[in-house]
Parts: sequence; structure tokens; C-alpha cells
Amino acid sequence: MPYFGDGANLSGIASAAIKVRTAENTGTISGDYNDYTNVLNITSFTPNSTNSVFLITVTIGNFYRSSGSGSAWGRMRINDNGTQVDGVDHYFQTDTDSGSKNITIIDTRGGTGARNYGIQLMRGNNNGVPSIQNVRIMCIEMDTSI
Repeated sequence: MPYFGDGANLSGIASAAIKVRTAENTGTISGDYNDYTNVLNITSFTPNSTNSVFLITVTIGNFYRSSGSGSAWGRMRINDNGTQVDGVDHYFQTDTDSGSKNITIIDTRGGTGARNYGIQLMRGNNNGVPSIQNVRIMCIEMDTSI
């Protein structure tokens, strides 16, 4: 059934159909790690149903190299506890992708396996340490069976 207007008077929509989960850090997080390491995660959760679809949005005020020498760089990755969210490795490097970020990923894998969406950081070449400031990750779960 299509809906029109601003949504202010909608009724009859099951609250279980949509769930929103967030994690936020308004400070600075640095990644002086040899391997990808979780620095900000949405707490692990079990999807509502096998029909759930997930919209993951990541907002970063600033992504930059906070230390390192010469042409050093560091990396950031968005994933599901080490697993590619949608078959793509969502990684960013400070030398080519620095600055503010608005990242949107759609996860349509299905199933009821636990999800744990998050941001990982890793030191790059020449001890390049990546840092992120004012970060928020949000997951909107939409159960299409309701």
C-alpha cells in the first residue's frame, strides 16, 4: 500500500519492521595497530528475520593520517566483524581518501546470523597512523516480511 504526505498520521505499521542501532564517538580515535582492529562497533545483534535488509550509514567528520613519515598512509575499513558486508571490501586510505566521509552500504545477505557492523583501523606504510574524528555508525534493519 503506498503512503503519501509527510508520514505524520501513519498508523498500523508494525514497530518490529524497523529497528535502528547506532554507535558514536565525538572525539578522536587513532589506529596504531599492525592489523585491522575494531575501534567503533554497533553491539552484536541477531536480525529480526531471514527477510531483513540492512542500511548501514557511516558519518565521519575527518579521516586523516595523524602520524608517520614521508608518504605514509593508514587504512580504515567498514565491515561486519571482519566479513565483507556486501561482497566488497570497503576500505579507505589516508593518502587518497582523507577528509569527511558519508558512507552508505546496503546488506542484503539475509539469514539470521549475528551482525556486528563496525569501523576498523590499521597502521599503513612508514608507520602511517589513521585517525577519525566525530564518528557515527548507524544500522537500520528493515524486516520486509512484516
